[in-house]
Amino acid sequence: NGMGKDQNSRLYFTKFIQNFQETLSDSTNIQAMDDIYSELEALNAFVPEYLHQPLLNTKKDTVKVPAFLQHKKIKILNFWASWCEPCIREFKNSQAIRDRLTSEYNVEFVYLSLDANQEKWLQSSQQFQKLLNQQNYLLFNPRKSTLIRTLRIKSSYGISIPRYVILDEQNRVIDNNAPPPSSPEFEGILNSLQ
Repeated sequence: NGMGKDQNSRLYFTKFIQNFQETLSDSTNIQAMDDIYSELEALNAFVPEYLHQPLLNTKKDTVKVPAFLQHKKIKILNFWASWCEPCIREFKNSQAIRDRLTSEYNVEFVYLSLDANQEKWLQSSQQFQKLLNQQNYLLFNPRKSTLIRTLRIKSSYGISIPRYVILDEQNRVIDNNAPPPSSPEFEGILNSLQ
């Protein structure tokens, strides 16, 4: 609900987490708090324009530096997988909204699959080609991904998907756990960037 997304609440929560962690003894809880702290620290950080992040495009070409990071647009990074029903449902439910947002704002949607099976990703990409734009990639080895590490969205339990990250035109992390495009709050975040 926006908590931790602005400077004041982010500072409050990071201090709270630091103090609260001192009372914990369970390593699982400590790791979970570290993950939350890390995500809070990533807000307003910049993703380098020339970040070395190997991706596979739907033509089966390996891309070493994602071109989308060099575009002067607001970027919506959509982390998904072919087996993720909520991901597919959001593709279908938000197509008209995404089309409208793309034309009304300086926005591009970038789809980053966490599939372990390249062929299943390709099959899903072909099946949902009309719902996904040309910015559709397979992320190699998500656990060691430079992009995920830079965005600080890798939790100790893996990345829950669908996951939406909003970068501004200069690749500053605006929200690394944004609501889905079909949510009314999503457009509000874009409005705040105008």
